[in-house]
Amino acid sequence: MTDQVLKVALEQHAVRTVMDHYRVVEGYEVEDVGNRESYDVRARRGTEELHIEVKGSSGLADKVELTSNEVTHARHRHSPRHRG
Repeated sequence: MTDQVLKVALEQHAVRTVMDHYRVVEGYEVEDVGNRESYDVRARRGTEELHIEVKGSSGLADKVELTSNEVTHARHRHSPRHRG
């Protein structure tokens, strides 16, 4: 198995795990949006909407790297202008 194949498999497993958790445990409607958004999972429950970035790992992770698009999206979603 190549490193890229392993990386894709880990990411897919992580996304499925997160989606299952938010759907079953938290009661959200979930959608995998990773192929068209700068985050991986959209979770909705009533009027609440979460944008979730998933990072998979095959071991313990001391740090997580985010892309500039992921950081920009998070900053925009949590800015006072966006909330108002």
